[in-house]
Amino acid sequence: MLFRSQGILAGDGPDAMSLREEARRLGLDGFVHFLGHVAEPLSVYRALDMAVLPSLSEGMPLAALEAMMCSLPVVGTRVGGVPEVVQDGRTGTLVPAADAKRLAEAVTGLADDPALRARYGEAGRERVMACFSPGRRAEHIVHLYQHLTSAVRA
Repeated sequence: MLFRSQGILAGDGPDAMSLREEARRLGLDGFVHFLGHVAEPLSVYRALDMAVLPSLSEGMPLAALEAMMCSLPVVGTRVGGVPEVVQDGRTGTLVPAADAKRLAEAVTGLADDPALRARYGEAGRERVMACFSPGRRAEHIVHLYQHLTSAVRA
């Protein structure tokens, strides 16, 4: 099998060792790089063409937000807060959780289309700035407090 690119897995968790073993078993040692915990992920994002978030469960997907801030398209699963952040067909691609075939198709499709990656990446950065930046989140919290306190006074 001919590989066109390489994969980077950043972070640690209970499955890290089994993922490393699976990569070795499949002969992907030179193609998949396990970074472990990364304290400053910005340099990792700068090395990527896209971010892939194959979560089975997820709250607010901070990794997706960080990737989008770096103008990266995101391939993610339709779980938890991911669909709130990643807009399917606009800032990335969403697939069903635990569907390896659809995940692989989405990754391959983006890998083969640099113009689409650029469009999704730019739209993702704009979305984060408009909806999820610290200033925007603070505005939402202030608005919520104002709404709640006005309801109590009424």
